[in-house]
Amino acid sequence: MLNLTKMIKRIKINFLFTLFALLASVAYAKEITVGFGHHKHPYVMLDEYIQGDEGHEDHNGIEYSIIRQAFLLMGEELTAKSIAPKNLKRAIKKFRRVDAVSGVKKSNDKYFYSDPILEIENIAISKTSQEIKLDSISNLAPFQISSRRGSYTTLGRGFNRLYHPKKGSHKTSHTQYDRDLDQHIDFWKPGSEVVMITNRLSFEHYRNLLSESYHTSEEVTLSPIFPSSSRYYIAFRSRELRNEFNEALATLKFEGTYKRIFRHYSYDSPISKYHKPNLNKVEELTLTTK
Repeated sequence: MLNLTKMIKRIKINFLFTLFALLASVAYAKEITVGFGHHKHPYVMLDEYIQGDEGHEDHNGIEYSIIRQAFLLMGEELTAKSIAPKNLKRAIKKFRRVDAVSGVKKSNDKYFYSDPILEIENIAISKTSQEIKLDSISNLAPFQISSRRGSYTTLGRGFNRLYHPKKGSHKTSHTQYDRDLDQHIDFWKPGSEVVMITNRLSFEHYRNLLSESYHTSEEVTLSPIFPSSSRYYIAFRSRELRNEFNEALATLKFEGTYKRIFRHYSYDSPISKYHKPNLNKVEELTLTTK
């Protein structure tokens, strides 16, 4: 009986110690501000141009979820700032309150880059009715092309030679978009013959998202013509924070959380069905995107 009493007392002490440690970690969690490039669903879903159904407002995307889960392991609190992708590096240079920016390419600068958080394979997508056969980047030349702004820097030298906005030989047949939503709306508009450069996950997400407004069941052809995938990183001000993040990211991958996040936003996920374009904002977008 005495041993049992001692055992219960020891369990209570251990429980209180663990509880105290957890409360202390929450109380002393440091708030880390991270800039995210907006308008790139389903990787970052922080913008007001898409509205979630009731109960689904907090689906903030793959990239956001990976970083949030890593920060939980680190005992840090994530504060997200939505920033135009082209301004991410400018934001961390200009604003001291921004501790890191996510979804950027590595550069030879003073910041500390994480291990890759995303590796995205871009493809060319055309409507099958156009009977377009694409075996290489050079096959794009006769067609109107659409892509995200700045993609000519990540899609290989061949694409850069054709579509660099200043020096490209076919720059006039290339439209760049700041927001994925507008790019996908223009692809699905009746009569559109554009070849769209995007990734499969984004394509299927917007295909579901726009299905009530456009005929998105039309058959398409997917052409994997780009030589390599694009890797994206987080640029941190702090080397120590970068190292802690890399350890947490490795843990997420080892224990399966990283894959589960991707499955949550996969092709057959209902996530996109719970979100709809904010039509008031879409009208504003189409007036300003080109």
